[in-house]
Amino acid sequence: MRIGINPGGTKTKLIALDDQGEERLRFRRPTSVGDYACTVALIADMVAQAECDKPAHGGRDNHVAMQVDDFDAIHARLKAADITCTMSKSSRAALFCRDPDGNTIELIQAQ
Repeated sequence: MRIGINPGGTKTKLIALDDQGEERLRFRRPTSVGDYACTVALIADMVAQAECDKPAHGGRDNHVAMQVDDFDAIHARLKAADITCTMSKSSRAALFCRDPDGNTIELIQAQ
């Protein structure tokens, strides 16, 4: 696995790639501006999270599911916020993303 870190001004970003170069994980966390020790601790925590053995597709992980009224609007907002999502592999209106702590969330179109 390869891990890239971008310690930006207000957010620190991480991306993890598998051995074939496919994206496994991408997330951001707020950066403690001007606090070197907190920034180093944040990066260490983010790397530890990336190295844990979670499946790339959240549907194969333990997760919580929530119904949403406007699935397409939520999906667009997640994309605009640069939050990695994977669509359900069962071809239903559902997607999976991870919260800042790496927990999987499934969002399903309400009926």
